Amino acid sequence: MVTKKKTKKKSFFEGRVSKDAKRQQMAASSYGHLNLPEGVSIFNPDPEGRVSFGILPYKVTDKKHPDRDEENGYAMPGNPSYRRPYAIHRNVGAGNGKTVVCLQSFGKPCPICEQRSSMMRDEGDKEDIEALRPSRRVVYIVVPKGHKKYEEEPHIFDISERNFQKLLNKEVEDNKPKYDRFPDLEQGLTLKVRFEGNTIGKGKPFPVATRIDFDERDEQYSADKMEELPNLDKILKVYSYEELESMFLEMNDDDEDGGKLKDDEDEDEDNKPSKKKKKPTPSSKKKQDEEEDEDDEDEDDEEEDKPKKSPKGKGKKPVEDEDDEDEDEDEDEDEDEDDEDDEDDEDEDEDDEDEDEEDEDEEDEDEPKPSKKKKR
Repeated sequence: MVTKKKTKKKSFFEGRVSKDAKRQQMAASSYGHLNLPEGVSIFNPDPEGRVSFGILPYKVTDKKHPDRDEENGYAMPGNPSYRRPYAIHRNVGAGNGKTVVCLQSFGKPCPICEQRSSMMRDEGDKEDIEALRPSRRVVYIVVPKGHKKYEEEPHIFDISERNFQKLLNKEVEDNKPKYDRFPDLEQGLTLKVRFEGNTIGKGKPFPVATRIDFDERDEQYSADKMEELPNLDKILKVYSYEELESMFLEMNDDDEDGGKLKDDEDEDEDNKPSKKKKKPTPSSKKKQDEEEDEDDEDEDDEEEDKPKKSPKGKGKKPVEDEDDEDEDEDEDEDEDEDDEDDEDDEDEDEDDEDEDEEDEDEEDEDEPKPSKKKKR
């Protein structure tokens, strides 16, 4: 009698445990909207002080890189670039929300930007429109030099475009082509940057570059080094259009329904035992503080981008130059003189009126007043 070999039943955990392990690794290396490669840390300079670092290039893989320049062959797939610009939306989703990368950073349609455009066409609430405005940021690969907290190895430097790139562009433009080679692996330069702290409201201070100097590197790299460096095109955490739209609609539902998104979650809410909040570990607290600093930087961008409003009741435009000031002063003096002449004329008219009133009063005194009958 031949016995059939029993087919081994597939375990429920087969394939699932390994995928979950990968997910945990990704979550552990996640820095908000960034997926950090294994062994690579964030470079977060102090708000005040001087730091030195080199900026290294990476090999572009994104066909729709924001800096793509076909004429110069710059930021094209296979060619090097020293930076990866992108944009973010903050506070997306229910509750406190999260920071997400704007899909327009990859040349794709973004549901949040589409909603903002629709609101602008319909002349919606300005504050709501401003809240959906994307904030521009840049990521770099940097190697800190002589820093107490950071090893001399590649780090990811993520900062608001306005707080660093703007000054870097000015220095390179003012000294071209002398400093054009600063990110080159074999002929690059070391940047000496002075940062000053800035704050928004009661937020924590964040660094803003106020001076950048360039020095020759003590040690250069080989061209093969680029193969070992992180790919900045893949470091950004990307959601699909549908995922981002779902998060955005969830945020709107949360506002309208007072935070109640699903009926199932509302059932027996009061009967649930209260959960004690876990104390954040030092590493998680540091990550949270750094992400809050990013939010403050982005708020600083919004404050500087907003047009300054003139005080109510004064229709004067801001003074553009000294000549306009002088002209305005002369006009004001002429107006003051005219006003004084008008006041003198008014005073004379008032004196004439007073004299006429006095004459009328004298005439009234000469006329006999009628006698009043006493009431019984």
